[in-house]
Amino acid sequence: MVITFSSMKGGVGKSTDAILLANNLAARGFKVLFFDMDTNNSSTIYYTLGIADEFPTRNVAEALTHRTTEGYAVKSRIQNAGIVPSSLRLSDIRPGDCHALKKTLPDGKYDFVVIDIAEHSLKSDYGSKGIRFDVYVKDGTGRCFDIEVQMTNRRNLARRARYYQSLMDVDSFPCGAGYDDLKDGYVIFLCMDDPFGYGLPVYRFSSICKEDRTVSLGDGAYKIFYNAAKHAIMPSETLKSFFRFLTGSNDGSAFSGRLAAMVEHAKTNAQWRQQFMTWEDEMKIQVKERAEVLAQEMAEALAEEIAQERVREFAEEAAAEVAVETARKLLTNGKLSEQDIAEATGLPLAQVEQLRKESSTDKA
Repeated sequence: MVITFSSMKGGVGKSTDAILLANNLAARGFKVLFFDMDTNNSSTIYYTLGIADEFPTRNVAEALTHRTTEGYAVKSRIQNAGIVPSSLRLSDIRPGDCHALKKTLPDGKYDFVVIDIAEHSLKSDYGSKGIRFDVYVKDGTGRCFDIEVQMTNRRNLARRARYYQSLMDVDSFPCGAGYDDLKDGYVIFLCMDDPFGYGLPVYRFSSICKEDRTVSLGDGAYKIFYNAAKHAIMPSETLKSFFRFLTGSNDGSAFSGRLAAMVEHAKTNAQWRQQFMTWEDEMKIQVKERAEVLAQEMAEALAEEIAQERVREFAEEAAAEVAVETARKLLTNGKLSEQDIAEATGLPLAQVEQLRKESSTDKA
C-alpha cells in the first residue's frame, strides 16, 4: 500500500505525520519504505541521525531517474523501516520522472510505502513565476478548484485568475493525456469588497461567443469572484451565512457555529497552529496593503481637491482684478453712476465709491 502526504503550505505538520505513521506501522511489524521527496531533508535527517557519518549520497532523485529503488533505499535507525533519502536535485526532476513514480516503487518487498512530498508550488517551467494557492483541491470527478481569500481589492485579479487557471491545467494534465482528459477548472476569489464595482454579490465568468452569446466555448474554465460586502443578497442561505462569518459577524446559524468551532480547533490544535499563524500573518499583510492603497487614494483625492480649490481661488482673484480695473475705467469715463457701475461689474457699491475717492485723490 502507498500512502502519500502532501500539502499546499509548509509548517503544517505534514512530515511529522508521515514519520509518525511510518514508525507506527514499523512498530507493528510491517516492512515500511519511506520516500522523502521534501527538499528540506527533515525526514531523512530524522531516519539517518546517528547511523550515518554524512548525508546519504544515494537519494530519491536518482531513484526516480533510474526508475528503481534498488541500491537507493538505505537503512534507517527505526527497525523495519528503510528510507530513500531526499535530495536538492528534486527541483531538477522532469515532470515525466515524477509521473513514473509508480514504476519506481518496489513491488511486494514492502508492506507500506510512505511518501512525504514538499508543499505544492505550481510552476509551468524554470523561468516562469511560481505560486502557492490558498486552497487547491480536486473532487471525485477530477475537477480542480483554486480558492483564494482576497482581503485587498487589487487591480490585477482578472489576470491573476487567468494565470492560476493555466497553472492548474498544466498541473492536472499529465504527459501523454488526450485533451478530452483535461478536467474542468475553477478559480474562485473570496473578496472582502467589490472586485469590479458593479454591486453584484457574485461575478461568474466563462468563455462566451461575442457575436452570439448563446454559444459557449465549453472549455471547462470558470472564474468566480464573490463580493463578501454583499453577503445579504447572496444566492443561497449557506453562502449568506458563510460570508457573514467571513466578514466577522456570526449570525447564530448552525453552519456559522460549525465554522467557528473549526476555527477554534485550528487555533488550538498543535498540528494546525503554524498553518493558522501563517494564514493570520498573510491576512495582516493584506490588511496593511489595503491601508496603504487607501492612504494613497486619499492622498491623491486630497491633492486633486487642493488643486481644484487653488484654481477656483485663482479664477476668483483674476475676475475680481478685472472687475476693479473695469470699474476704474468706467469711473474715469464719467458716463455711468456709481450704482450703475456696481451693477455692471458685480462690485459692492461701497467698493465703487472707494475707487471714486482713490481716483479723485490721484488726480489731485
